[in-house]
Amino acid sequence: MKKRNTVPVLAALLFCAAAVWFSYDTREIFRGTRVRNPDRYEIVFTEMNQTDTWSPVLSAGDTLQVRFDIPKGRADLEIGLPGKEPVYRGADIRSGDFVLGIAEPGEYTVTVRTRHAAGELSIRVVPEKE
Repeated sequence: MKKRNTVPVLAALLFCAAAVWFSYDTREIFRGTRVRNPDRYEIVFTEMNQTDTWSPVLSAGDTLQVRFDIPKGRADLEIGLPGKEPVYRGADIRSGDFVLGIAEPGEYTVTVRTRHAAGELSIRVVPEKE
């Protein structure tokens, strides 16, 4: 009876399993609702696995009211002017509610990166009172 070499078969099975896992883990998904207005950004999602951005134009003295509740998966949030150090950076955010003051005017970038996340995020621009 011939002895079969099982190494190639096991390697092929391992490769297939890795390919299936990689395609699941990296595919972009968004199941939910999204609002992007000049003064408001809101996402409510049952499943999100992607990067989303919003670019509000802010004046010095404006504030951002930030609220989030992400009970599932991972979400990272970054707010800042392009090419500069972010004014806020949160890794693996879960639940929060805060006000962020804007010192420098410009077109800011809000970046939300998620992996298999569910929850909600709301950012509202409150203009400086004159």
